[in-house]
Amino acid sequence: MKNQVDAMRNFSEEDGVAHFINSSLNKSAIDQVKSDILSGRTKLLYVAPESLTKEENVEFLRQVKISFYAVDEAHCISEWGHDFRPEYRRIRPIINEIGKRPLIALTATATPKVQHDIQKNLGMTEATVFKSSFNRSNLYYEVRPKGPNIDRDIIKYIKANEGKSGIVYCLSRKKVEEFADILRANGIKALPYHAGMDSQVRSANQDAFLMEQVDVIVATIAFGMGIDKPDVRYVIHYDIPKSLEGYYQ
Repeated sequence: MKNQVDAMRNFSEEDGVAHFINSSLNKSAIDQVKSDILSGRTKLLYVAPESLTKEENVEFLRQVKISFYAVDEAHCISEWGHDFRPEYRRIRPIINEIGKRPLIALTATATPKVQHDIQKNLGMTEATVFKSSFNRSNLYYEVRPKGPNIDRDIIKYIKANEGKSGIVYCLSRKKVEEFADILRANGIKALPYHAGMDSQVRSANQDAFLMEQVDVIVATIAFGMGIDKPDVRYVIHYDIPKSLEGYYQ
């Protein structure tokens, strides 16, 4: 969310033009967000579903003139999806409470079954559906055997691409921390990122990667959704993703 908000603010002289609300904000920060919204300064608000379910936020949003709703990463709504999050299934009832407006749902990873579930849950069974391929002709895929020297092999690859931005995905938070330490010990500018980290540290690490202060981010799948960095030159999966959908997401 922070990355998306920062990108929006680059197009305006007014920082209040875009905001986000999630669990990383303290009370004073949330109060500032609400003040900017009520004053009309804010044109785009990102809200985590977990925050949207809080009654005080629902009450507040009832006071706001909302033009439309966009549900990003909509595959999280579906129990058939690879990244199901129960809070997403409460979005439609909450929208009904706040006030009905036009609605769009977006995802890069929806099988026909998941698509049907999304439309049914959001009350969009008659919606117009737009589809396009997620295949990127400019991407090169390679599978390598994972041998006993996996750490050394990855370090060798990263050093052969020195100065280029890359992401290393691991399944566990522990492995993220361990491998980021290993990379730094080998002279590679790398930082960890996972949902168990302090939100301020996580945000600082993300910014360091986006601003090219570090070359490599070692992360769980908590990193990636909504991240806009056009010069990422490689993505390495230390572990096999839990599902095919999880891989191409």
